[in-house]
Amino acid sequence: MLSLLEKDMKLTFQAKSIFIFLFLYIPFIIFVDIFEPTDMNSVYLVAVLTFTYIGVSTPFQYELKNKTHLFIQSLPVNRISIVISRYIYALIIFIFSALFSYIYFKVLVYLGLSSDVLLSFGFLKQLLFTVVSIISFLLPINYIFDPKISNFLTILLYIFIFTFLPQLLKNFSIIKDNDVIIFTLTIVLFLSSLFLSIYINNRRNFS
Repeated sequence: MLSLLEKDMKLTFQAKSIFIFLFLYIPFIIFVDIFEPTDMNSVYLVAVLTFTYIGVSTPFQYELKNKTHLFIQSLPVNRISIVISRYIYALIIFIFSALFSYIYFKVLVYLGLSSDVLLSFGFLKQLLFTVVSIISFLLPINYIFDPKISNFLTILLYIFIFTFLPQLLKNFSIIKDNDVIIFTLTIVLFLSSLFLSIYINNRRNFS
């Protein structure tokens, strides 16, 4: 499993285009924010969400291009471990995205190019629930459908989330003060997604 995690991490962090995008994306959305002002926490959330989406999608994109999923399935590693490693990888990417975005914002604040991000406990709950929810939908799609179809559907999912994010965050405010409900929903979503992906991957016919 560690070798699978290492493979995915290398694929993502060795891609120079990803880091170029990371460094350009936050200034871009801050620039857009000038015309439609909002708080920097929302910009931060969008940045983390976008970076996580790119990071999680990168290994699947590589497999689509090089058909390495056929080789991976032939390795002496059971299919359950393959799926679990991808979910662990997704959480690692989420943590990296959150830390990278926060440090980047701090640098921009220091340079006088942005206002600060306020990471309150309430906002962190919102961030965790939102990103884990996206991961929980994103990963099964890649196991349910053919690679080309799943690639198209995950792009649609990202566009949908990006478009309706303000309304989704508004709905989240209904339960934001109930920690038990939030963390229970987050865990249930993530584990349900994991078990669904394991079930589907075990039944897939790779040829």
